[in-house]
Amino acid sequence: MTIQYRFFTIPLKSAEEVETELNHFLRSQRILTVHREFVSRGENSYREVLSPEDFALFVKLRDWRKQAAEKEAVPVYTIFTNE
Repeated sequence: MTIQYRFFTIPLKSAEEVETELNHFLRSQRILTVHREFVSRGENSYREVLSPEDFALFVKLRDWRKQAAEKEAVPVYTIFTNE
């Protein structure tokens, strides 16, 4: 028995081409299990990248985003992304 693994990295932006490839693969195989995971590319934290003033603003915006998302009952990323 051969176990076939295939790893896909789907970017948050312009994901259509990779999604098409992933869907083609999934349709052509007998899938036993799928593991989904958000993986950081090891980039520095926002605190390390932003100036103290910019990070303070980032925190305020992130907190507002969380409250707005809770009020609308939607995921925070639908309000706006960290970028």
